[in-house]
Amino acid sequence: MITRAKYKCGNHAMPHMNSNQYSSSIWKVICKNQPDVTSSISCWVINGGTDVRFWKDNWIASNVPLQEIVTQLIYPSQVNVHVACYAPNGVWN
Repeated sequence: MITRAKYKCGNHAMPHMNSNQYSSSIWKVICKNQPDVTSSISCWVINGGTDVRFWKDNWIASNVPLQEIVTQLIYPSQVNVHVACYAPNGVWN
């Protein structure tokens, strides 16, 4: 939370961190190595499910989007649907 507020990293589960010419050398190293750190994290904080796309985001333990795993057709109108749409009131259907 402190990182998000101080460095304006956004409100997503995996914050996006940027550095600039005025950033400390430590912050620049953190930002440079963020992809390596976040790619090894195998779970997401879903919260209400409104920021995580059910089919396109790597939110399951296998760290692969569901659209690459399923064998059935995903209708184009469903591709960008969020997790919350499949769990109304926080309950899975």
